[in-house]
Amino acid sequence: MTKKLQITVDDGPEPVATALDGILAEIKTRNITAAFFNLGQEVQSNPSATKKIVDAGHVLGNHSWDHLMPKTSDYTDAQIKQQFSDTHAEVISATQLEMKHWRAPRLKAISRLSGLLTGTGNLYQFTHCDIHADSKDSQGSTTASAMLTAIRNDIAANPGRTTFRLLFHVKPTTASALKAVLDGLVSDGHSIVGEFLCWCDAVLGSW
Repeated sequence: MTKKLQITVDDGPEPVATALDGILAEIKTRNITAAFFNLGQEVQSNPSATKKIVDAGHVLGNHSWDHLMPKTSDYTDAQIKQQFSDTHAEVISATQLEMKHWRAPRLKAISRLSGLLTGTGNLYQFTHCDIHADSKDSQGSTTASAMLTAIRNDIAANPGRTTFRLLFHVKPTTASALKAVLDGLVSDGHSIVGEFLCWCDAVLGSW
């Protein structure tokens, strides 16, 4: 069955020349809006790269300051809130835009982070922006073939889902492989949607 695919990219915006620029160029050829979940420390070190993402028409999301390394459980609630609020402020400084979306580092402790970041009095209105198919490009998949296999496996494991939010990372190997990966998915009969609709998770439930 044909699926609708949406592109999201975590970490970054660095490295720019070897990864971000290539990813942006490939996405531009497809006339789609992607979502980039950036790290505050990288936004701070290269604000112009973050603005480049916005100027290209894409959506920015909050991915914490330093990826909550080495693991989320090492951080207090106050420290987690600070990580995300500092990143939010850094993006405003770089782009003059406020982010609406966020994603948990390593997709861990989502319920805990949701309680800290969303709702009345918190930083965001919308809940966690989840992913539905992982290219595994941050877990050893360095070729288009390996990334395609990982995404296809996730799609096949969820036959009832009609729309899949794909996960990539700002990595040189991903930039090199992205065209072949997306071409392969389109050849499978899937379509890449042009609009970013993560708020559906909060309003209507997960896609």
